[in-house]
Amino acid sequence: MTDAAMPRFWISPQESVDFVLKCFQRMRGGEIFFLLNLPSIRIVDPFLCSVDQIGEFGERTRT
Repeated sequence: MTDAAMPRFWISPQESVDFVLKCFQRMRGGEIFFLLNLPSIRIVDPFLCSVDQIGEFGERTRT
C-alpha cells in the first residue's frame, strides 16, 4: 500500500521511449536524468472522478 496523497506521474509509451533514447545519446556514465513538468494526479483522483460521474449519471436518469 502507498500513501493516498502520493502523486502518480503520467507519460505515454512513446514519450518514455523518446526520453530513454535521448538519454542514451547524452549519457557518459553515472548520470541521473529527471523528467520535469510531468502531469500528475493523486492515486485517489481517478476514483473520486468516477464517483462524481456515477453520481451525475444517476441524477440525470432519475428524472
